Amino acid sequence: MGRGERERARAIGLSGGYGRLVKVASPSYEPEAGCAFPFGVVFVAGGIAELYKKPHDWWPVIGALTIAMGLTAIVAVAIPRVQRRAGGSAPRLYCFTEGVVAAVGSQLTGYRWDELGIESVWWESGSNDLLDSGYRRTVTVIATGTVLVEFSGREPERAGAYQMHQLHKAALKHADEK
Repeated sequence: MGRGERERARAIGLSGGYGRLVKVASPSYEPEAGCAFPFGVVFVAGGIAELYKKPHDWWPVIGALTIAMGLTAIVAVAIPRVQRRAGGSAPRLYCFTEGVVAAVGSQLTGYRWDELGIESVWWESGSNDLLDSGYRRTVTVIATGTVLVEFSGREPERAGAYQMHQLHKAALKHADEK
């Protein structure tokens, strides 16, 4: 979410009368696995060290596998971060008190909250200790029925789906009171 994109989104929000910017929401967040990156770095460093040891003929295989595991962990954490950046493939919603600016790729489009619908569906998967659940939130443009973005419900809280939904409800309530 580059400075240029954020400033362009604020300018669109200001010209549209969307109020103040509250949250940037995006479904492209890695699960709460922040430790994967440091472990990946340690595995890569360990794999390189193993390649230099060479006490046995098969030792380079262990070093190469260790490096591959480390790079996999690093890439798994890095991909969602790259997708969320300005111009990335993941949609970014600049949520204001009275509207939202949707950024998809490098295109920014502003909407008032009453132009959007948010469907929130509770889901559960698994059982007992392996129960996984959440709210799948789908944001659509009411006039066209086009899906703007979908949150699967597996994203961490910092993805902003809940805050976005609360802003939407508050804006609709405020509009009804007028």
